[in-house]
Amino acid sequence: MDNVTLVKITSNDLYKAVKNYLHNDLGMSSTINREYIDKVIEAAVGKRVEQLFNDETVIHRIIENKIAAVIAYGDKSWMGRVDRSFHAVVLDQIKKAVQEEVTKKLNISVTLDGKSLPGEIADEKNS
Repeated sequence: MDNVTLVKITSNDLYKAVKNYLHNDLGMSSTINREYIDKVIEAAVGKRVEQLFNDETVIHRIIENKIAAVIAYGDKSWMGRVDRSFHAVVLDQIKKAVQEEVTKKLNISVTLDGKSLPGEIADEKNS
């Protein structure tokens, strides 16, 4: 079985690897510098992003997948903390709305030893 060694690659290491590839494998001039490489990468990424954003199907798929993930699992917010799922938030809101509506429409009369208590006293005894 082959042994695999993991190596941490810094941005400087990546720059050197790209530069060596351009010089040695592609035979490009040694005048290539970091700014040139950044421009090439920026242009390539910009072109790909433009292609993606011009295709509505891709955008809709990205949005649908994100919404489905938020509904199912919540959303990672600042510092990687996972917020409650959309489902849990909606359930809480429904419970609150139902509770408010029931409270508005519910009329409770309290009796003590067969006598009805006045509203204010009944409210104090219930709380």
